[in-house]
Amino acid sequence: MNGKDKIVGFDISVANEIAKRLGVKLVVQEMSFDALLGAVKTGKVDMVVAGMRAQSFLAKML
Repeated sequence: MNGKDKIVGFDISVANEIAKRLGVKLVVQEMSFDALLGAVKTGKVDMVVAGMRAQSFLAKML
């Protein structure tokens, strides 16, 4: 956050660009880090942008 209730930084810039290229509206949902993969797996969210790095155990969870 930039102190003005606006999310700033690399992750949000990437998410905005993905949404723009897909022609969809980006909706940001705040949730605990532990809930992120479960939300993708159950379809609650379409993507997670949270500075995660690719690891083999994460792929098995999805």
